[in-house]
Amino acid sequence: MTTSAGEYQEDEAQSLIRTFARVDFLGAVGGMVFVVLANVAFVRKPGMWLIVPFLVFTSATLWLSARRAERGEIFSALLLIAVGNWVAAVAVAIMYPFLWPVMVLTVVMPLVLATPFLESSRLVPATAT
Repeated sequence: MTTSAGEYQEDEAQSLIRTFARVDFLGAVGGMVFVVLANVAFVRKPGMWLIVPFLVFTSATLWLSARRAERGEIFSALLLIAVGNWVAAVAVAIMYPFLWPVMVLTVVMPLVLATPFLESSRLVPATAT
């Protein structure tokens, strides 16, 4: 349920962020499994193994984010989601530049998630830059 200002109530915010972190975690773990299987079966490039540690880091931050959301630590949960996604997106895009367009979505996703939890007075200056 939302208030008249469009802000989420705390329990609803916790649930939304926790669910998002869990789904994103499953995506990161699934991506890690895919990278390993694809590299073993098809690609066979040593450089592809460099992606795995970044996905492990991302998975860890997302798992921790879900725990923080359960405790009501909304800001730190959102921060962990953003950091985890940014680290993986930037690392993968640097290693494989043809993936930049896909990685942009990975970077924007946490910002879209955080928007309802930001005060409008903070949001306007952030978007003006």
